Amino acid sequence: MNKIFLYTTLFFVPSIVFAHAYPIEYFPQEFSVVENAETEVSIHFSENVLPTSNKIDIFGPDGKKLVDVPALLNQDDQRILLRDFIPEVDGIHVVSWQGISAIDGHHTKGAFSFFVGSTTRAPEIYGGTPREAEVVSGVAQKITHFFLQEGGPLWSITRTDAGRSITLSDRGSAENTLRLVARTNSGEVIAYQPPTIQIFNVEAGVGPLVVPTKDRGGGAYDIPWEVFVPGGDWRVSITFKHEGEYDISATVHVEYPEVIDSQRASSNISKIDYKNASTFLLFAILLTLGGVFALRRIRTID
Repeated sequence: MNKIFLYTTLFFVPSIVFAHAYPIEYFPQEFSVVENAETEVSIHFSENVLPTSNKIDIFGPDGKKLVDVPALLNQDDQRILLRDFIPEVDGIHVVSWQGISAIDGHHTKGAFSFFVGSTTRAPEIYGGTPREAEVVSGVAQKITHFFLQEGGPLWSITRTDAGRSITLSDRGSAENTLRLVARTNSGEVIAYQPPTIQIFNVEAGVGPLVVPTKDRGGGAYDIPWEVFVPGGDWRVSITFKHEGEYDISATVHVEYPEVIDSQRASSNISKIDYKNASTFLLFAILLTLGGVFALRRIRTID
């Protein structure tokens, strides 16, 4: 069950400028698919980093941190920090890193993600085989929509400013994805390029982590749920470039796997899975019909 909380309105977000040791290359590559085999994770920085106090933490798809392994410097190139990596399960893995410049002693930190497993099982956003989101069809779907909400998503939250809006909803085109759209009030698409999405886990200190997106056309983009690992308190920064206008941006507060809309916190909006909801509704209807039939039988006997 997912719930959603969204914070703030739209605002200006300054560009992030790296002034010290910043990453110029990741291995495995960001958003790539790697086979489930023993390998290493490495970060190539723009300048030498210190041999101590650096770290590379890896979180598995269950949100748990893998066994701590020391991050070491490459003896041939002290700009490269690396650690051993033995995958335990398939799925999206998030790497959280910290580097300390050997030149000025300043810290930099960030994160990146990749998928472990076969391409056929990887999310489409990570280059995997496209798979449509599971939607119950026929009578069950109509019943679900009638009782819950007509249309696709079970929740959607919109932030509007100066005639433009960003809308986040629970059902993307592929499984386990959210949908993000930016439009003017007249319905025109705002994005001239994919949005920039960065997330930061406040509790675990993970991030900023760039989130991959999949262009679905019409100004709509899918983003993966599974990238929010480990669970906990996340801040999400979304920025759409708007040609000829100031950028349209919003900040989202996510308690993953629960997300809550700050303006409706007291109502505790739940994200109900279509399949589970349909099963429950069908069961309730059958139970009601059974009760009605039983009452009619009793009256007939009387």
